[in-house]
Amino acid sequence: MTIFFFPHFDLIQFNLIVLFYFVLFCCWHAGVTPLVEQPLTISNSQFVNNLAASDGAGVAVMLASNYSVTNCLFRGNIARLSGAGFFDGNGYATCRANISLMIDSVFVNNSAQQVQICVCVCVFSRKGGGLFIRGCNTTVTNTTFRDNSAIGLGGSLMIDAASGRTMLSQLVVTNSQSGRHGGGIAITGGNVFLTNVTLMNNTASQNGGGLYVRGTQGWVLNVDLQNAVIDWNTASQGGGASIESNVDFYNWTSKPEVKFTYVSIAHNKGITNGGGISIQNGALATSQCYFDSNQAKNGSGISYQSGWYQDYQVPYFIFFLFCFCLIFFFLCFFQSRNKLTTYVYIVCSEKNAASEMGGGIYAAETSVGLNETKFARNSAKYGGAIYAAKCFIKESKNVNFSQNVAKFSGGAIQVPFNCSTWCVDCHYQVNEAPSGQDQSTGPAQMR
Repeated sequence: MTIFFFPHFDLIQFNLIVLFYFVLFCCWHAGVTPLVEQPLTISNSQFVNNLAASDGAGVAVMLASNYSVTNCLFRGNIARLSGAGFFDGNGYATCRANISLMIDSVFVNNSAQQVQICVCVCVFSRKGGGLFIRGCNTTVTNTTFRDNSAIGLGGSLMIDAASGRTMLSQLVVTNSQSGRHGGGIAITGGNVFLTNVTLMNNTASQNGGGLYVRGTQGWVLNVDLQNAVIDWNTASQGGGASIESNVDFYNWTSKPEVKFTYVSIAHNKGITNGGGISIQNGALATSQCYFDSNQAKNGSGISYQSGWYQDYQVPYFIFFLFCFCLIFFFLCFFQSRNKLTTYVYIVCSEKNAASEMGGGIYAAETSVGLNETKFARNSAKYGGAIYAAKCFIKESKNVNFSQNVAKFSGGAIQVPFNCSTWCVDCHYQVNEAPSGQDQSTGPAQMR
């Protein structure tokens, strides 16, 4: 059975709506049960092996409605459009809903498959294999997504909100895949806050094996990821995460659209660019993040094409002072039930391997800034730690390079020959390369 949910209407209006949707979707939504009571409350329920020719094979919540879903299982549902397990269609340009909750639930083996609609033009849409959120005020917590798939975006979870807030916490997203972008999670709009999230063993055919974020002009986008693990994901670009935008306004005074804090990004693979993260005309700021053993052709840790990227690592004494205060706080005020997950890493990039350029970072453009960042044991043909195709315009400070290796040139970093000083108080230790063991302006190509 599929639940197809509307907000409250009077009886005459409700009958007209039901008639309209039954005529329009007679073969569109499988097993449709329209509900009009506000809000929708579901608990301790299972939605298994349902099929819909449109959105929400398990549950479809439409218009300006809100819901509370607790301890539910969504398994084996198939939707030809979006949100095979659960479709949240509330909210778009203006947020009108109260908070909606998804708590202690499981999404397993759901699939958003392809449908082709041709009326003068053909439209393809298939997003969010497990859960699709267009709702503008949604909280999802302590929920597991496993073995879900979407032919389009968001193998397990798709967020496409134009306004409001989406809060995601205590999520595990594993073994999911997408035919395009975002094997685990895809975000194309909204103010999205993610904490204590694990993205592992997800695959995207194109971009963003674990996480895919795309900004669109005129669309709100603010993504804040904290205390997360992005491991063992694969994609053509951005094995761990991919950040894209069609907005061309980035500068150092603009606010970053995407922020990563205390995020471990390890063992991810990008077939071409960005084993850990791929940035294509996006704005990313990272702090206290750890890139370990990622692989790609270019930029095993990070591949930066355009937009800007800045990393800031808290100095040791401030970091330890913060940890001491945090521990003291939790010893005194331990009432919170949420588990705190903190990655105590000062290293930014370690043991990443690029088959061509930029073991740690491959930068095609100029806007990269690094502060208190460490690169250790990265490797590539050119630029063991960093390969800069152009001179950086942002001054970096206190960057450490240790035991990075380049097969041909630039053991630590390779930059163009006409670059002035790009880093203040940089430190180099035991980096290796035939040409320029620390910094090289050597040939771009060697055979």
